[in-house]
Amino acid sequence: MSVLRRIKFKLIYLITTPFRLFRQRTIVQLMVSHVAVVLLTFLLLNVFAVAVLVGWLPGRSLVGFESASQDFFLGERTRSLALWIDTDDIVKQYGALDGPEARAELDRLLQMIVNNEVPGYVTESASNPASSGIIAFGVPEAALITDPEGTILATSDPALGEVGQPAHSITSGVTRNAILVALEQRERAANPEATTVTVRATGDITSAAAPIFNESQEIDGYLVFKGYPLPTIFAQARGELLKTTILAVLQTSGIYVIPAMLVALPFAYWQSRSTSRRLERLANLADAFADGDLHTRIRVTRRDEIGRLAERFNEMGVRIEQDARSRRAFLSNVSHELRTPVAVIQGTVERLQEKRCKTPEEAEQAIALVSLETQNLSRLIDDLSTLGRLEEAKLRLDLQPVDAHEIVDMAVKGLKNMAWSQRKVSVENIVPPDLPPVFADPGRLRQVVHNLLFNALRHTPEGGLVVVQGAVGGDMVEISVSDTGIGIPPEKLDEIFNRYYQVEIAKRVREGSGLGLHIVRQLVEAQGGTITVDSVVGKGTTFRFTVPLAPKQSHRAPLRLSRREPAAER
Repeated sequence: MSVLRRIKFKLIYLITTPFRLFRQRTIVQLMVSHVAVVLLTFLLLNVFAVAVLVGWLPGRSLVGFESASQDFFLGERTRSLALWIDTDDIVKQYGALDGPEARAELDRLLQMIVNNEVPGYVTESASNPASSGIIAFGVPEAALITDPEGTILATSDPALGEVGQPAHSITSGVTRNAILVALEQRERAANPEATTVTVRATGDITSAAAPIFNESQEIDGYLVFKGYPLPTIFAQARGELLKTTILAVLQTSGIYVIPAMLVALPFAYWQSRSTSRRLERLANLADAFADGDLHTRIRVTRRDEIGRLAERFNEMGVRIEQDARSRRAFLSNVSHELRTPVAVIQGTVERLQEKRCKTPEEAEQAIALVSLETQNLSRLIDDLSTLGRLEEAKLRLDLQPVDAHEIVDMAVKGLKNMAWSQRKVSVENIVPPDLPPVFADPGRLRQVVHNLLFNALRHTPEGGLVVVQGAVGGDMVEISVSDTGIGIPPEKLDEIFNRYYQVEIAKRVREGSGLGLHIVRQLVEAQGGTITVDSVVGKGTTFRFTVPLAPKQSHRAPLRLSRREPAAER
């Protein structure tokens, strides 16, 4: 039983292998696509040819028949069948053509003619038209035989003319005209042997009359045909042509498809293999990135879609590598930022615990130092928290009318004493008290000002000055923070707002995490403003950011912060 099961699974595996390869291998998909295009192209061309020949050209418009006005095969068929009728043999057997037995024989011959059963004259596409309704050019709908004077001797359709009646009694006008013209030509002709077939067409019906000669080259009578209406013939011809065309297409498709496949398969394999290899290189590059190998790059040889994708992969690798270096630098900077205040706090606390402070003033200074370093730690933690919320797009803003002067004044007063006592740097607020209210989040606005002030203090040497200014410009309020610090090189101005970036200048008083300015830009843009920077190395730097004015229709009073409450929610 297990052997049968294994055989069953093996068969299923073999049967499903093409489908599995089609789903898993790009080269198989591309080759199948090429072959399908070739086959579909042949199919569409054949369908189009059939449609042009048959489907789109109804009635007389079929293959140029729109200009036809008569059945141009009927006259020739009348003449040839008139030669086929052997009147000499009938006269020998039955005595005369107008006898009952002779007329019965003539009727039999007319039925063979109308039914397309005359040996050597059978039209394959119109066999037995009287019974099957299949017709073609040259096949009569009705026929009759007259004597040399025009009296009807035999007829296939009594409605056309009765036996014994003269030619004038034939009911079809075009048929009557054909036989009358033939009789008139015989009377006028000096040599009866020169009499030829007479064809007449009226409307959609063609009729023809041809003389029946005996062995002595005398006229024993006339064979008269009434043809089918032309629209009926064309409709039948269209159907026969459709059938013939379809058979021809089926017979010749193999002749064309096999060479086409012989050409398409190698080309499809070459093209598919080339594309598959390029995609495989991209997949290997992605695997290398996933494994942590960020130095791998792919060589771009073409500028098509896959080439552009390869370029983007290379650019992505560069960015990921730069981001990884930035993250490592960020972790190093954050570790330093954390280590310094923690060490200061730990040393100061140990000093207080061991009561090594000799005077109350020294104890107060130690406590102030712990407070300052605690603020630095709190600021760093706030920056990290804000960055995480910005990247996750979870930072919510409580936009409302805010007194910008009040926000700036509280931030300046919170740093003024510390800046002077620790750094001997003056911090001044010259924002006009009557500045119109702005539409912003008060806590985030104070965070922006606070970060810009700290950035200015870090890069301003002793004896320097930091100034905050404000002015109205259009529907925005511009606030600037200027310092007399070391400045920023021009080539670095476009990078200072990048995450983790720091201006590497040895004269910096203290390292930073590289997050402050990145957070500032994110917060300013989130509140509908912009931020720019101007700097001259050795002279100072000015950061300018804008905040929208509060709507005039707003009835809420600008928010004023209590000096005894925290100014910002971090």
